[in-house]
Amino acid sequence: MPQFPGLDVSKFQGQVDWPTASRLGRTFAFVEEYGWGAHSPNSQWAQQWDGAGAAGLVKIKYEFWRHDQSDEEQVTAWVNGHPLRENDGIAVDYEYQEPDVDGDYSARVEYVQGELLRRLGAQPLLYSDKNWLDKHVPTRGPSTLASGLFLAQWGWRGDISRLVLPEGWGFAAFVQDGSGSDVPTTGQPADRDWFLGPIARLHLYGKQS
Repeated sequence: MPQFPGLDVSKFQGQVDWPTASRLGRTFAFVEEYGWGAHSPNSQWAQQWDGAGAAGLVKIKYEFWRHDQSDEEQVTAWVNGHPLRENDGIAVDYEYQEPDVDGDYSARVEYVQGELLRRLGAQPLLYSDKNWLDKHVPTRGPSTLASGLFLAQWGWRGDISRLVLPEGWGFAAFVQDGSGSDVPTTGQPADRDWFLGPIARLHLYGKQS
């Protein structure tokens, strides 16, 4: 299966050297828009988002979902945030957070992903790891969530046979391999990501014309 490298960045990476990212063969970038539900916008957004686009990378903005905030408030903030242009995508980050309240969030996640698809016209990616999804979204898979999976599995090293998927998922569209990207930044190193599949399919996760 073809694999194409990318990276994800937030305010913690500061300024990113996007021309070098392009020269190193990066094909896409996840750029944090809101780091805390409907709050805490990325102070480095303009340089990161515009710079990635100017360097020719496919851009996907990502949002950090909070279980202690209103789903409608979060979705509305993300929809009314920086607009998606053709081929731009969106992803929602679902992961461990303090306090980690036990519970089945399946209906909430399904609502968030479905509303983003309906309001933005782009298939939203779902970022998480196997443990969180198996614990909090045990009854849903891609058929009900209308989402592609962005799987966090550090150390998989590009070996498809090492991927361990959440229950109900038969594939992952993207995989986060870990931190320590060699793309220069003025802050912390970016995370390393991979897209799995033909490069033409990458655009299916963006806004369609």
